[in-house]
Amino acid sequence: MLKRIYSVLLLVVSPLVCCRAQQNVASIDSLLQVYYNRQELNGTILIAQHGKVILSRSYGMADVDKQRPLTSLTQFQIASVSKQFTAYAIMQLKATGKLQYDDNVQTYLPTFPYPNITIRHLLTHTSGLPDFWTQIRPKLDTSKSNGNADMLAYLAEHKLPLQAAPGTKWIYCDIGFDLLATLIERLSGMNYQAFLRKYLFEPASMNDTEALLVTDIRRIKAKNLATGYLRRNNTLKPAHLEPDQNFVFYLGDFYGDGSVISTTGDLKKWDDALSNYKLLPKAIQDEAFRPARTPDGQLIEFRSGTTYGFGWFLRQHPVLGQQIMHSGGQPGFQTWFARFPDKQLCVVICMNVESKKLDEITKGILFHLQ
Repeated sequence: MLKRIYSVLLLVVSPLVCCRAQQNVASIDSLLQVYYNRQELNGTILIAQHGKVILSRSYGMADVDKQRPLTSLTQFQIASVSKQFTAYAIMQLKATGKLQYDDNVQTYLPTFPYPNITIRHLLTHTSGLPDFWTQIRPKLDTSKSNGNADMLAYLAEHKLPLQAAPGTKWIYCDIGFDLLATLIERLSGMNYQAFLRKYLFEPASMNDTEALLVTDIRRIKAKNLATGYLRRNNTLKPAHLEPDQNFVFYLGDFYGDGSVISTTGDLKKWDDALSNYKLLPKAIQDEAFRPARTPDGQLIEFRSGTTYGFGWFLRQHPVLGQQIMHSGGQPGFQTWFARFPDKQLCVVICMNVESKKLDEITKGILFHLQ
């Protein structure tokens, strides 16, 4: 009798749940269409729950000159969303006994001039390394493309003072993840691109994702890669050709902090791999989602209520529960990737026209998912 009652209830509830999900998707699609019509959104959005895609939409062009529309197969430069993949590769090396998180970086990179900075500090942006953009970038030779090796050589030669004692303060640091990429290569005997392809992307069936050794879009050979645009005087301009974005060239050989290209569908596959512990056991993988702490155990916050793990921002959403996310920006590209494990939900936004409304768009999507 109870079984029959449960079956009847299931028949009643299931259509209601399905109907609500459809209404949410319709509301989100309408919201995104408004932003597209206002020229504030050009990109591809995917939302999945319980492992199933509930929305996958593209708005606008991948290539304006060739009139090539965006699709679910379009690849984007995902910029700093790349950091989680570099971190995960480090975790795989730790799982095989090649390193410990609290090992000094200098142990593996002898020319690295800071003896008290550990691998954990690099993973969590708590190294206190000098600011790249103001202290190192202006000193680089802008007539050539610089990269990880040039940065390490510069640090070794000039021994710039740290911004903070290692492990005491959160300071965003791209070059920390470039150093992690170099560590991956030293410890594995493989280049960064090959290691991530073999141990992350192929096992996760992410066939349209690559961890490149360059970020200069002119040197990337990928047939489905979108062009990144800036809106200037109400006209879309390829970002890498704009004079004020010339660093795309002279910083083109950095990798580890932002050199991955991917699709919304592949990022959903990545969420699946993490949710199902496909690449690492739960006990090891979950270390990535533990916030950084000072030596005396105090939380190190990015801002009030937001902390950082290994390549992920961590916070508690008031309705959706645990939020694990990262955003990324490369000239002409913006990415926002968030996971909500309590609701088995993930949201992926990949844009190839820079928009000042990205934060507003993400808040609108999450509002309709509550």
